[in-house]
Amino acid sequence: MAKTFLTYQQQLHILEHDKQLAIPDPDYAKKMLEEISYYSLIGGYKSLFKHNASNKYAHGVTFDELVSFYYFDEELRTLFLKYILHVERHMKSMFSYHFCEKYGEQQSHYLNVNCYNYNKKKTTASSKISSFFAKSYFGT
Repeated sequence: MAKTFLTYQQQLHILEHDKQLAIPDPDYAKKMLEEISYYSLIGGYKSLFKHNASNKYAHGVTFDELVSFYYFDEELRTLFLKYILHVERHMKSMFSYHFCEKYGEQQSHYLNVNCYNYNKKKTTASSKISSFFAKSYFGT
């Protein structure tokens, strides 16, 4: 479904007048829409601050609070990503080490389905793992 283009001023007008979001500093709000985007800021967090029945923001919710929540969430995502990447790296290292320990150093043996406990239930998982490692290490 196509969306109608709205300028930053029009977006702010709708938020303030139609959705009853308090915008104490319109210049700051416009700057944040330019930096973050309407969808990332408003679309991503509106349900947390809106009254479902009226589809308007809860009384007293400000644009600044949405921005603060966005940056808090961004920091949280960054923190989690850092540790998820550590876990991913560790798992890749463990898989590579134990696989090579068992099947040798041939770079392509991990693509051989006979090197896995292969049954119908595990078929999809092993092909996904093979595909993942092929993309990660060989770019194929």
